Amino acid sequence: MGESISNSGERISPKTTIGITPIAGLTPYVTYAEGYRAPAVTETFIAGFHPGSFFYFEPNPSLKPEVGHNKEVGLNIKYDNVFADNDKFRAKINAFQNDVTNYIDLAQGFIDVTGTLTPPPLCVPTPFSYTDCFQYQNVGSARIYGFELQASYDAGPWFASVSGQHLRGENVTLGAPLATIPPNQISFVLGTRWLDKKLTVAARWTAVAAKPLNQIPTVVSDNGATLPIFDPTHSYNLVNLYTSYRPAQEVGLGFSVENLLNEDYRKYMCCSSESGYVVPSPGITFKASVTIREGILGGK
Repeated sequence: MGESISNSGERISPKTTIGITPIAGLTPYVTYAEGYRAPAVTETFIAGFHPGSFFYFEPNPSLKPEVGHNKEVGLNIKYDNVFADNDKFRAKINAFQNDVTNYIDLAQGFIDVTGTLTPPPLCVPTPFSYTDCFQYQNVGSARIYGFELQASYDAGPWFASVSGQHLRGENVTLGAPLATIPPNQISFVLGTRWLDKKLTVAARWTAVAAKPLNQIPTVVSDNGATLPIFDPTHSYNLVNLYTSYRPAQEVGLGFSVENLLNEDYRKYMCCSSESGYVVPSPGITFKASVTIREGILGGK
């Protein structure tokens, strides 16, 4: 940026958790915690075009650190030898509300779909005859709330798990949604182990909810139209298959098929049709890997 920038700060972040175990294996708890997050280097100094030159990132050296006040209530579950010897069941369910001062969110700083207006000094027009610039900015007061679920069962020869989240985010200062809150989703995993646990085969199904227009912040363009900064997205399902084989402790082989059903979908925050960039997500994808680790055996 051609100038020297220096930021520093410090804060004590207390955390208190109270939990009880009225029944063996069940632990309800409540937590209050305060958090402090300094701006990342990528948020502060990012400058340049997004891959494809569809929009431009403006730097923001004036970003302030986030301070969060988080309230959480939840339940931890832990049981062994449930249905068979040495099996394990683990689960965690929690609801939370995090009130954040100076929340760092991605915002559309300037948009000119006609290419007729002069952009701000740090905003660079795209090669496609329009200007669309994004910048990480502080939100005076923000609130993120929702609930999360994680549960897993491991019987040794086979295992299964489920995880999901329901999140909402609000710019309390403006009474508008936050941009970087992902859509709700839930994932299921089912897998087996063979050959003395050297071979693992698993499948994952992930269901992602739609991201409607009322959950996306908007901006007013040069022609007076109110536009979402990202396109709303439809719900979609992804099925992935994985297999891994470890013939020796230091050698691992992997193979996966992602998006097995070749679903046509777009991830949230990928696209803005009004500005002209739409980036479809990959269809069916095959991946293979070989991992060799040295120095595991024979070390002193």
